[in-house]
Formats: sequence, C-alpha cells, structure tokens
Amino acid sequence: MEVQYLTNSKGEKTAVQLSMEDWRTLWSNPHVFEMFKDLQQAFREMQAYEGGDKSMGMTAEEFFAQLELEKE
Repeated sequence: MEVQYLTNSKGEKTAVQLSMEDWRTLWSNPHVFEMFKDLQQAFREMQAYEGGDKSMGMTAEEFFAQLELEKE
C-alpha cells in the first residue's frame, strides 16, 4: 500500500492520500475501521493522561511497554 502525506506550510502532516484500489480494499474490511477507532481512543486517553488527567489511562511509554509485554 502506497500512502502519500499532505503537509501544511510548516511541514506538518495534515492528510493522507491513498489509491482508490487501496481505499476499496480497506473499505471492504470493516475490521480495519474498528481498529482505527480503538487506536484513536487510546491516543486520546494518552494525551489526556499526559496533559494531567491521571484518570485517563497511561502515558505513551506505558502503552507501548504494555504492547511489548503482550507480544511475549
């Protein structure tokens, strides 16, 4: 899958572009979108935690450390 990124004047990534063929492949697999939804929620929780809301999960480092432990 080839992904292209669109950036703003500061060089920050603002959008993702992929081929119609790749989009159709993703669209035909609803599991992919559920995974993205779960990842979005996890990142929101990490940002809240790192912003001072300790009731919202864990830091990014803790999250990735947990993923490493689950792989073993």
